[in-house]
Amino acid sequence: MKILFENVYENLNKDNRLFTDDNVDIGDNLLTPFKVLGEISKKIGLVLGTSSLIEKEQADAMVFLDYPSMNSENFQYGIKHKIPLFLITLESPIVKPEIFKTELHEPFINVLTWSDYLVSLNPKKYIKINYSYNISANFELGRRERDLIVISGNKLSKHSQELYSERLAVIKWYEANRKGYLDLYGIDWDIKVMTNSLVGIVFNKINRTFKIVKTNYPSYKGKLRRKAEVLSKYNFSLCFENASDFSGYITEKIFDSLMSGTIPIYRGADNICKYIPKSCFIDYRDFGSIEEIDKYLQSLTDSDIKEYQLAIKTFLSDPQAGQFTIDNFVGTVINTVLNNTKCS
Repeated sequence: MKILFENVYENLNKDNRLFTDDNVDIGDNLLTPFKVLGEISKKIGLVLGTSSLIEKEQADAMVFLDYPSMNSENFQYGIKHKIPLFLITLESPIVKPEIFKTELHEPFINVLTWSDYLVSLNPKKYIKINYSYNISANFELGRRERDLIVISGNKLSKHSQELYSERLAVIKWYEANRKGYLDLYGIDWDIKVMTNSLVGIVFNKINRTFKIVKTNYPSYKGKLRRKAEVLSKYNFSLCFENASDFSGYITEKIFDSLMSGTIPIYRGADNICKYIPKSCFIDYRDFGSIEEIDKYLQSLTDSDIKEYQLAIKTFLSDPQAGQFTIDNFVGTVINTVLNNTKCS
């Protein structure tokens, strides 16, 4: 059985990269779930690949990540020839707003999604799937040498639920009021960026290349090749999702910190406590201002920090964390496709 995968980001389709690489520029091991998916599928007689490996005419089923362009040859061919189609949505709605446009989901037998809202609408069509990880808790307990870290790209959005501006407010507050306490890592913090309008996309592309309009953030330490080693040097990490209050949208932003034993200051999914115990993180919503957050961080003793870290270790070792494992991701994808595809 051959299952054709197509990623909305074309560079991941080339040379079957979706199934051969572990890392992408925005994060460590983000492709590992798909690499493992390909390896396990091969063991049970399935062939998974992008169009660089599988022709559309050969496909017994097609899986799209995220919603494909209407110009996608594979998508149009699949609809025309009634090939079983499946959709995996992992992006946030401020990046891919079509995630909540249910009328666009009609061509797909199933939509695998992080969205608890969509799953509640129709649990037979919408299948819950989470961002997934090689979960481990191999970190030492105790206070670290550095204080607060932010790992993020410099982005802007006009979406009403975006969190980019709140993240920036925290960065600027610490630069103004507690110099040296916060370290900033990521891409594009040395240049001016614009929102993703047509003009903004062109401007950002040119400015990244030629650095015509620069910015200066004193806390900026540069890009990170890999996160884990650096994260493990910090007590706290500002973990803001791209958007607030989307139920079930929980990404590597918090899990990278948890697995490093770095206490997350979290803002994002409104039902985060359904998935991760509140004892494992600092809930940004509990504070009325950045000043209050800072006062709380300054008050934490060595014992308090260890208490958070112990809670994190307990959670990561508990079956509750199992829904975020790569094994769970792989099993969900394989079972969903096989159960709804005649050729097997």
